[in-house]
Amino acid sequence: MILALALAAAQYPVVSLNVDAREITRGLYRVHEHFRVKPGPLTIWFPNWIPGGHSQGHPINNVIDFKATADGKRRLAWKRDLVEMSQFTLNIPKGAKEIDLDFTIDDQGGSALLSRVDWLGLLWYPAGPSDAITFQAQLQMPEGWHVATALPIESEGNDRVIFKPASLTRLIDSPAEIGEHFQRYDVTGTSSVKHYFDVMADTEEATHPPQKVLDCLRRTHEEMEAITGAHHYRDYHWLYTQSDKGAFDGLEHHESSEDGTGMDGYKNFEDLADLLCHEYFHSYNGKFRRPIGLCTPDYQKPMKDDLLWVYEGLTQFMGHLLSCRAGWWTQEQWREQMALNYIEMNGHEGRTWRPLEDTAAGIPSGGGRGGWSSAHRTQDYYVEMTIIWLEVDMTIRRLTHGAKSLMDFERLFYGGPSHGPELKPYTFEDLCAALNKVAKYDWAGLLRTRVYDLQPVLSQRGFELAGWHIVYNDTPNIMMGKMYGSKGGILLATSIGAMVSGDGTFTDVIPGMAVDKAGISPNMKITSLNGEKYSDEAMKNAVQAGGTIKLTVTYKDEPRNVEIEYAGGLRWPHLERLPGTPDRLPDLLRPLAKD
Repeated sequence: MILALALAAAQYPVVSLNVDAREITRGLYRVHEHFRVKPGPLTIWFPNWIPGGHSQGHPINNVIDFKATADGKRRLAWKRDLVEMSQFTLNIPKGAKEIDLDFTIDDQGGSALLSRVDWLGLLWYPAGPSDAITFQAQLQMPEGWHVATALPIESEGNDRVIFKPASLTRLIDSPAEIGEHFQRYDVTGTSSVKHYFDVMADTEEATHPPQKVLDCLRRTHEEMEAITGAHHYRDYHWLYTQSDKGAFDGLEHHESSEDGTGMDGYKNFEDLADLLCHEYFHSYNGKFRRPIGLCTPDYQKPMKDDLLWVYEGLTQFMGHLLSCRAGWWTQEQWREQMALNYIEMNGHEGRTWRPLEDTAAGIPSGGGRGGWSSAHRTQDYYVEMTIIWLEVDMTIRRLTHGAKSLMDFERLFYGGPSHGPELKPYTFEDLCAALNKVAKYDWAGLLRTRVYDLQPVLSQRGFELAGWHIVYNDTPNIMMGKMYGSKGGILLATSIGAMVSGDGTFTDVIPGMAVDKAGISPNMKITSLNGEKYSDEAMKNAVQAGGTIKLTVTYKDEPRNVEIEYAGGLRWPHLERLPGTPDRLPDLLRPLAKD
């Protein structure tokens, strides 16, 4: 394999890539590329199918003022393919030996004080496999700015960074963050390789995290290495940005992760924990081991997303579990979040017509969360799989009388020698075979039933095997409003059948329940409740009291009066012990790594 890659690489030129980010404070990158060519037609590609996005990203729409020049003097015409929109063809004239590409990228994703440098939106590459094409990248930054990245650096100085040559695959998988305010924290702990928390923020103060964040990050990777006995990176960087102006959300990479929150990131501790743990686990699940349909040779071949319920679903489960085992969450918080996960997925109309697997397979056609999400389903393979992977773990524990668990599968599947970044594809059959090596069972049957068949009611089997079950009462769930970037609001899915944001907007309505029967739809905003100004507390009191709840709502600026009839009181979910059953959760939630 190494010889084959070396021979393939010899067929492609080394691409010199110079990215000038000095104008990023007004949203512009200036880019120059240079490489050797031969006369005749030349096809160049702008990355189209985006790793981690599992779909077409079309960053080519950010390109401005594209120019191609042969031997530094002859301007070349170019032609876009009418089907593959990110493919350009140029005709290289006789005698030409080199080509220069100059263009500008419109990127408004950062703030005036920081930005992410995602190479996949900053380059063209000659058509070919990404493993075989070598890039020599340079980055010019605004004066006084800093850089953080997992990409090895050859030299730096005068606000310029020259990186060591890397394959296109490794370059695109190694983004950078740049900014004015920066601090690096070594959270290596007992590991044999370095781990860093690289923090950039819109203020200097925000680059100094609480000590608990650093302690928990250290325990996170120590716990993962205790589970798998391995790591698959040379070193690891959490590239954390804290800003209210941009660089939000998370994206996984083999040796780093892009993790971004608002300026309140440290205060939203539970959400921050899940973000950092989720993206870290992706180094093992998604980067090292990856569904075969997502193992494409370049960034133009379509991805097949049918196994995202493993790629993202198991990562969501482990993000929660690592949050607990590493000390970010308590065991009670883990149980409360699992109860919320269950009711977010269960009893919705979308379950009656659309299997869970299709919410993954349909991602390339668009699948973000939105109104009526309970009716049409969105990216449910994230949250619902936390319930299903719990069932897998507890089934293994039952079959082996507690001797083995899902962690034994993870050691088998994600362990092995620590060679640094490498890719091992897998199929559904490979997954089931590995589970069977841990405990003999009809795993294919269980997973096909839960994931590929219609499941109008989400099974509680995993909770029951653990010795717990879901109950509802008027005691608030302690994790409500603490996850997924929540900005307040109230969860009423199991009472009147709705979710309401902090400003009184209905973000989802469940068909057949009281809010739906009142004629209310997502995106309607409450302006008054029983004749008074809306607040979360007033809504909770009205639901608890029952009877007729009178609302004035607006929809597309048009006011209307509606009445909700309801008499069931507040119903919030919790996990409660099943009497007379063994409690298997403490063993699941107990850390393996020694502190």
